[in-house]
Amino acid sequence: MFRKKILTAALAVSLLMPVQAASADILGSASPSVVADQTAELLSSSGFNSLISLSEDGQKVLITANQSAINFLESSSLWQPNSELIKVVVDNSFSYQLLVNVVGGMSLSASCAGGFPAMSGNDIGVLVVAHCFAPNTFAGTTYTYNGQPIAYVNIDTVTQSDLAFAAVGTSSQGLTKLSGGVPQRIVGSHDADSSFVCFYQRSTGLSQCGSPLAAIAGQNGRDFTLSGPGFIYKHNTVIGTSECVPGDSGSPAVQQDGNSNKYAVGLISGRIQVGGAAYCTIANISNSTSVSDALIIGGIQ
Repeated sequence: MFRKKILTAALAVSLLMPVQAASADILGSASPSVVADQTAELLSSSGFNSLISLSEDGQKVLITANQSAINFLESSSLWQPNSELIKVVVDNSFSYQLLVNVVGGMSLSASCAGGFPAMSGNDIGVLVVAHCFAPNTFAGTTYTYNGQPIAYVNIDTVTQSDLAFAAVGTSSQGLTKLSGGVPQRIVGSHDADSSFVCFYQRSTGLSQCGSPLAAIAGQNGRDFTLSGPGFIYKHNTVIGTSECVPGDSGSPAVQQDGNSNKYAVGLISGRIQVGGAAYCTIANISNSTSVSDALIIGGIQ
């Protein structure tokens, strides 16, 4: 059996602090228990989750971490132990540390955007659109939100909504980046009604608006199905603007009441062409419940 030391993610502030690790000489001549402790400290201080174990006889150090963490260790001048002491197991389910505070509307890798801060169970993250992630290939693939790797993505395969949940943080003030680039509070959510829908355009940093369309292309424009080679996404609303371009997928869409309160109505999901006219679509916010998500309204630690 092994003696196990389980490391949880360090706060992001630790990344701003110098790594207090032993020198290569000390690591090179250290005992297995010291190597284990120094390796754990180095990985944690550098933002990686890992599982560090000692064999039953205490003569081997077992390091379980994702490939990026292993690459980091092997390239670090601070980590040069006796190779005979080390056994490495690559497990890409071990993620980087998570963002401390989640703000919606920031950039998502694969040229997309994140939507609104949300929770899935006890996990804090952000609503995203599933089509920004390659089907069934998340494990071992590094996706990032606001420059930090995502722990996991929960994609809905039941209702076929394009909405999904990405775990990226440990707290959130419930703010989302909207027009003007200033994070603003979302006070609630509902599916789009007859008033204008506005979304923060990731590609330009501007806000674009348009009225929801009741019917278009022979479909109900409030429950429109996007389909094409290899994909089908249901539960979208068509809005009367064409100002969405590749790279805007996942951008947060809101409606505003007479008191300037903003309500989440969906995420930009696509762009359709009908009779020579182009329209943007949003994945309806009500279907976020299909992946057990709840918007973060007032902030949560």
